[in-house]
Amino acid sequence: MKHRTIVLVENSDDFTDLVRRTLGMDDRLEICAIAVSAEAACQAVLTHQPDLVVLDHFLDSVDTGVQISPILKSAAPQTKVVLFTDYDLSSEARREPAIDAFLDKRRLRELLPLVDRLLGLEPLQRAVGQ
Repeated sequence: MKHRTIVLVENSDDFTDLVRRTLGMDDRLEICAIAVSAEAACQAVLTHQPDLVVLDHFLDSVDTGVQISPILKSAAPQTKVVLFTDYDLSSEARREPAIDAFLDKRRLRELLPLVDRLLGLEPLQRAVGQ
């Protein structure tokens, strides 16, 4: 089975762990790189050409997620970009053509279904009660 690759751009260790565990529930997905800064994100996307980027807005750099999203799309035009942040930047995300989806971090449970949808994957069948 071919894994769909993901670059995670997140500077919080706690959220990195939560996203890894959340996406790890789907064995069709593989986080191929983790970046904490805009520069590292651009390099990871250029190197890995991932299927998707989960992108925080505030990073360990001057540039923000919204600002670097066009650079990421330019480096890997087929890559889907999800802006995933604590702040309500839904309007900014809608205005930026390089961002394919926005998700508030408080809605972490929706991340895996969103990723599956963006990648054209069938939703995972979960046991009742999960």
